[in-house]
Amino acid sequence: PKEYMLFLNELQSYDEVYRKFKIDEHLGREKYAIQHLMCCEGRFEEVCEFVTKHSLHSTALQHYLFGTDQYKTVGTCLLFCLKGRVKWRRLVFCLDSVRS
Repeated sequence: PKEYMLFLNELQSYDEVYRKFKIDEHLGREKYAIQHLMCCEGRFEEVCEFVTKHSLHSTALQHYLFGTDQYKTVGTCLLFCLKGRVKWRRLVFCLDSVRS
């Protein structure tokens, strides 16, 4: 159909992994989409936004190595998310792992 031609043309301009992310995002499959997005280089800010928007912090933390800057950044995003919900036990655990 005509209405999908713009979307298909847009997809063709991306590399293969980012294209998979955009398709999964469009289909509402966030857990698959974030896995593809985390494999794209130079898109870490977009990863953080997507993780925060869809509450996929634990998925992202499993992907990044403990102690790396990416792990600490995603952990900090999780801290702010949990702070708003007052889940203190989990907040303390995350704070300890981010500080390490």
